Parts: sequence; structure tokens; C-alpha cells
Amino acid sequence: RSSDLCMAEEYHRESMLVEWEQVKQRILHTLLASGEDAFDLTQEPEPSYISDSGPPGRSSLDSVEMAYARQIYVYNEKIVSGHLQPNLVDLCTSVAERLDDKNISELWSMVKQMTDVLLVPATDTLKSRSSVEMRMAFVRQALTFLEQSYKNYTLVTVFGNLNQAQLGGVPGTFQLVRSFLNIKLPAPLAGLQDGELDGIPVWALIYYCLRCGDLHAAMMVVNLAQHQLGEFKNWFQEYVQSEDRRLPPTTENKLRLHYRRVRSEEH
Repeated sequence: RSSDLCMAEEYHRESMLVEWEQVKQRILHTLLASGEDAFDLTQEPEPSYISDSGPPGRSSLDSVEMAYARQIYVYNEKIVSGHLQPNLVDLCTSVAERLDDKNISELWSMVKQMTDVLLVPATDTLKSRSSVEMRMAFVRQALTFLEQSYKNYTLVTVFGNLNQAQLGGVPGTFQLVRSFLNIKLPAPLAGLQDGELDGIPVWALIYYCLRCGDLHAAMMVVNLAQHQLGEFKNWFQEYVQSEDRRLPPTTENKLRLHYRRVRSEEH
């Protein structure tokens, strides 16, 4: 009986392999029917689901879905063939670029950023991926993406309003932020203390340099305005030099006490 069971399982396995090979060949024929790179990426009003009523051998995927399906096929083929594993996100990003859809391209940029995290082999995969280190790695990736996105936004804003931006000086984040604030910051602006730099409130310059992810540009502002900022330069220097972008507890407490004192003096 055990030998009969083994034979039945073997026959079943072989039949499944034959069936999967037939499906694979049909998919390959469908994907490559129009040529290696001859995909028409224009949108078509076709259903995006598989229909049993369609003509045999023809996929009911639209042209965009077919383009992505082909990249998945290429990805799987390279792995099965033993080649160096390609980056699936890069393959899908190339489709989005050919589609010339800004929103989709930005989506894949975000996916690429968030998946660019080093995965360390571990005996307990779930525990490893839910660890503090892994979660912090994802937070850092998200922060970097948001910072770069905001910097891109400032670039678009400045170059779309060059007369008002008054862009000049040495190229860099500091000049970019200064020009951006020439456009976005209302004048006069009440409530911002500790003076100005190039006609822009110091704290606004520091904040938007940080928003763009450029600690060195923010440090440059602090150095240029240090006579107006008191002890803040030392505290900010500690922040810039820290590996995890956090202040030591003692410095953080000093900063909190200073903030409360300033707030109480205002009221």
C-alpha cells in the first residue's frame, strides 16, 4: 500500500509539472507575441481581470498590466536560470518611466526607498523583522524619503517663481531654502525671535534646512547666527554629531528647561 501511495504521489507530481510547464509556455507566448520590446503602453479600455469568455490564448490584461506582467516573468526567469537576482522594484520602475506617469513613478520611488533595508539572515525571521533595529531602519528610510520629497518640492517652487525667489549665491540647500522662503514666508511675520539672516528669520531657515534633510546647511545657519542663539549652537552640534539623530538625555533636559523658561518669560 505504501508503494502504491508513493507511486500515486509521483504520478500526481509529474502531471502537475507538465501542467505548469504548459501554462508557462502559454504565458510566455502571450507576453512575447508582440516582440521583445514592442509593448504599446497606451491605456486601453479593456478589463483588468481574467475572463473565461475571451478568445483562447489571448490575455485580457490591458497593455499596462501586460508590461508589468512581463517584468515579473523576466524576474522569475532569471532566478530559475540561476542568474544574479534582479531588482524587481527597478524592473517595475522602468515600466512606470515608460508610461510617463508622475504619480506612479513617485509611488515606485517610495517603494524602492522603503525596501532598501538590509535584511540579516536569522533563525527567527518574524522576531528579526519586528525588532527595534529593523523598525528604526524603516523609520530612517521613511524620513529620508520625506526629506528628499520636500527638497524636490522646494526646487520646483523656486524654479517656478524665479523672480520672486531671487535665487543667487553659492548653490546649495541654504540658498535654495532662502529663495523658497522669499516666496512662501509672509511679511511681516510676527512671533519669530532671535533675528534674521539675509532678511529671513533665523529659525525659519534652520527649520526648513532640517525639513530638506540637510543637517550641514542647518549647522551653517546656526554658525552664521550663533551670536543670536546663545547655547543653542552647542546643543545643535551635539544633535548633528549623534549617530541616531537624538540628543543625550542630559542635553535634552537642559533644552526643555530652557524652552519652558523662555515661554514663561513671554507670558
